[in-house]
Amino acid sequence: MCASSSAGNCRITLSRAYTPILYYLSPPVMYFGSETAFWVDPRSSQNIVASGSEWPFIEARVNGYTVDFNSFVDVSTTFNSYSRNQVRGNIGNILPNASASVNFKFKTGNAMHFDSSMIRCDYQNASCYSAKILPVINSIDAQDGYTTGGQTVTVKGFGFKSSNIQASIDGAPCQVQSYQ
Repeated sequence: MCASSSAGNCRITLSRAYTPILYYLSPPVMYFGSETAFWVDPRSSQNIVASGSEWPFIEARVNGYTVDFNSFVDVSTTFNSYSRNQVRGNIGNILPNASASVNFKFKTGNAMHFDSSMIRCDYQNASCYSAKILPVINSIDAQDGYTTGGQTVTVKGFGFKSSNIQASIDGAPCQVQSYQ
């Protein structure tokens, strides 16, 4: 709707100057406690940030979980406009997912995904993803065992809350007794 009564004086100008871009994650495969880097171009959204009083972005989420940037970003952090900038963060309690959603948010809104570099696929193009979250093994309680089998081995880590866990040791299948 135009402010002027004459429709001939009404103009709408669209601009992508304030639409930030998320190019890719490095590495795109993550797990609980891992560190990943987001490669972003803030475009002109940096002009909206009050210097020295806030982060240059609002937040980043992977599969709905907030990424922790506190060890890497503070109020003195700035991004260069119209260029690729890297910001690192730690991945928190994110459950495994073969194709997780990624959202990087600036004051002007969500960053647009640059799909040609953001999406990764296997060689057959059968499985494509922007981010993949895997379970992580932190420790295994046995370093050696019986060649005849029958030994109980405890594996500790994160992301094992699934009834579809398959395990093997040296190629021999193991029976999963319990998981948490």
